[in-house]
Amino acid sequence: MFDFKKSPMHDRIQPHSTVVVIGAGASGIAASEKLLAAGFKVVLIEARDRMGGRASTRLVSSVPFDTGASWLADSQVNYLRTTAESSGVKLYPTDFNRALVQYKGVNVPINPTEFMKAVERRMALPYIKLHIREFFGLRKTLPSMASMLDPLLKKHGAQAAYARELMIVNEADNLDQTSIATLLREHNLPGDDGYDPLPTDDVMVDGGMQAFVTSLAKNIKPSLGESVEAVIRTENGISVQTTRRRIDADSVIVTVPLGVLKAGTIRFDPGLPVEHRAAIDRLGFGNEKKTCLVYPDTNWAKEHHMVGLHDSTYFNFMVNVAAIAGKPMIMALSAGNKLIAADSLSIDELAAALHANVRATLGSDIPDPIDHSTTDWGNDPYALGAYSHSSLKTLGNEAEILQRPIAGRILLAGEALSDRNGYVDGAWNDGQRAASAIINA
Repeated sequence: MFDFKKSPMHDRIQPHSTVVVIGAGASGIAASEKLLAAGFKVVLIEARDRMGGRASTRLVSSVPFDTGASWLADSQVNYLRTTAESSGVKLYPTDFNRALVQYKGVNVPINPTEFMKAVERRMALPYIKLHIREFFGLRKTLPSMASMLDPLLKKHGAQAAYARELMIVNEADNLDQTSIATLLREHNLPGDDGYDPLPTDDVMVDGGMQAFVTSLAKNIKPSLGESVEAVIRTENGISVQTTRRRIDADSVIVTVPLGVLKAGTIRFDPGLPVEHRAAIDRLGFGNEKKTCLVYPDTNWAKEHHMVGLHDSTYFNFMVNVAAIAGKPMIMALSAGNKLIAADSLSIDELAAALHANVRATLGSDIPDPIDHSTTDWGNDPYALGAYSHSSLKTLGNEAEILQRPIAGRILLAGEALSDRNGYVDGAWNDGQRAASAIINA
């Protein structure tokens, strides 16, 4: 980690110093709250007209639709999950193993445990090789997920097809474009309860993720609808140029999504260090579309929480919100090639295609939906995609590089820099990490 004391102006960064935080998503809120508690003056800038970032919820016929982040995962390690529970927020567990798969024209109830055991066995050798290389300080790109998983499709059929559709959405890209890094991070050596089943207690939040994330901003009041144009190093610190004003500060934390950093929407003067720029370029930032249908009632609800849509042209899987939370909604996710196909349809055509899948898997007597909605994160100027993943160019040291302060004053933060990329709690944890780097300086 960079030592702030190597900066000739490190003595200016202390409690009561001014820190600009760019982005009022989970990471920006976490950083701002921690800095405020430590006595810093914080200016939180948000380009949108709301807080929450990619935790975004809209009402569709009065039913909350999480257009972005939908689940709080991994209850034993997720601080936000614990916070929600202790705050009395109502949570709805989702069992990804309670699944039905539309596979080669047949609806197949499945339990993917056997397939996940096979994946675990297949990961053993790459896991050992990776750690040997890391021990000797070597960095090397990893094989694609497709090269690891596709050979298992023939033997495990519907189980493998279901898991594969989930993984495409989890990576927000085709598996031939993503590395096995995600699988290796979650890998345990065989004999240690070898397999890693799909989550059985990830939870959806009553009222939606945006309201929950926004509720974590206890003391900070952001400036909304204000875009940052440039972060400029000056003789005395940092100057942040926005669409409204110029803010002089002692330090800045930039929490914008990786897609925005890749696009260079914010100008850094001088530019980002070569090492940081290269790490940004090597990381993947995928895209995902969510489409929801709202029905007049929940009388059609079935036991299956998840429905894998191997046969669908447009959707990887759909979430039976009626079975999970008693809300008359189906939510479908599209990524990779299916996202490209979905983008070719109008919203009405996409809704009709999803309803056809709902009737084919959950019951032909299901009534017509009364409303629908969809998302377009790829064209959102403040996101330019959904979330990060390990691309085929990833070496594994990208987060370590991007966490290093720049000139002792500029820090990057967010889900792409965390060890839980793609998750709200990963963004939150990394925002706190960046704030701690300033506080401890």
